[in-house]
Amino acid sequence: MFKRKTLRDAYKEYLQLHLPKTSNYVDYKIYKEVCTDFNQLVHDEILNKGMGFKMPSGLGVIQILKTKTKGDIYNYEYYKKHGKKVKEFNRHTFGYRCKYVWSKNDYPFANKHIFKFVPTRTNKRTLAKLLKETMLIVTSIQERIKNPRQK
Repeated sequence: MFKRKTLRDAYKEYLQLHLPKTSNYVDYKIYKEVCTDFNQLVHDEILNKGMGFKMPSGLGVIQILKTKTKGDIYNYEYYKKHGKKVKEFNRHTFGYRCKYVWSKNDYPFANKHIFKFVPTRTNKRTLAKLLKETMLIVTSIQERIKNPRQK
């Protein structure tokens, strides 16, 4: 089993490259703020503009994938309470599902099947909130699906 890498691990590697008395040195607090701000900017670009984030060193692209739902979707919460299957119509996205994906098939790096991308709960909830409030899906191919009743 592999150990997860955290921001602290990245900072330790940063310290090995930049000794505390060099001009490029920053303490952990500033390092964390810069990383947090950068990640927020990337998330906003992916979410609001439909851009994919191409990671350095040929590690692939993180983007939002939109797919049409297959078959019937049921409200499982209702099923647990009442024992009846009730279809869920997914009106706010017109039958589409959206999720974050890490596209790495076109990028040749070793052991890519081992690695996994899991967005934070905050990022997932932000995507869901955007879909429910604006009824707008923007993907990397710049497709926009709007409510037909809206002009």
